Amino acid sequence: MLVRNLELASALERLAQYLELDGADRFRTRAYRRAARSVRAAPYDVLEAVTHDRDPADLPGVGPRLAGLIRSYARSGHLTRLQELEARYPCGLLELIRIPGLGVRRVRGCSSVLSDGLGCNKTKILICCTRDSHRLDLDDVACRRAKELGVRVAISSDAHSTRELDYLRWGIDQARRGWLEPKDVVNTLDLEDLLRLLRNP
Repeated sequence: MLVRNLELASALERLAQYLELDGADRFRTRAYRRAARSVRAAPYDVLEAVTHDRDPADLPGVGPRLAGLIRSYARSGHLTRLQELEARYPCGLLELIRIPGLGVRRVRGCSSVLSDGLGCNKTKILICCTRDSHRLDLDDVACRRAKELGVRVAISSDAHSTRELDYLRWGIDQARRGWLEPKDVVNTLDLEDLLRLLRNP
């Protein structure tokens, strides 16, 4: 595989993921992913070909709009829309999406709470929500992966009554099996330290 094709494909895939987070139509995000696959599979250097007036729309699944983006990338080495979205969303969101048990909807909600409600845009926090022993949003493998990514974990009982507060122990057990330490869990922080973390990650 050609290195520059891989770089362009990666940029298109990241843009698709950010657009998905941004609530874009699924047909649009699919188009970006199809284009990324075509670029990755191309037997020639797509960017080099573009500089010699080859139309990117010759690639399967690449329409006029995406062809224009590829031309822009060939000229500047970046995608302006991707940079805008990267600046808008907290860092690490794409890594969170890849963690088993999470998806775009959950990650989007976490981002909204952190960015809009707390005025921060760089904090990595993953909510580990546990209601009972049969509903664990994150397994121990996902907790371990979160730790490797430097993601802070919050453990919740998801209690709907005081009788359910004991469910918190299931989340604690998962955190232990995932090798999490107190410093990895935001529940262990006092309020002042928690606010400092959220505002100054």
